Amino acid sequence: RRAAAVYNIAETTLRRRRASKLARRDYQPNLKKLTKLEEEVIVNYILNLNLHRFAPTYDAIRDIANKLLAARGAR
Repeated sequence: RRAAAVYNIAETTLRRRRASKLARRDYQPNLKKLTKLEEEVIVNYILNLNLHRFAPTYDAIRDIANKLLAARGAR
């Protein structure tokens, strides 16, 4: 309690950190299907299309995402 008061931090925050729980901003929700690297692959694909003056379509991006998921064995 005293440490929380000294550093002006909520007690629950200190307890969670001490218990090695991740901060909300560092937490990766289970709702995300793609990893950060897979997202970067898609972004690079879109940028490459843009460089060649092509517009990415929703279907093309979805297909790439599904191929990346299939390669990893995810749904």
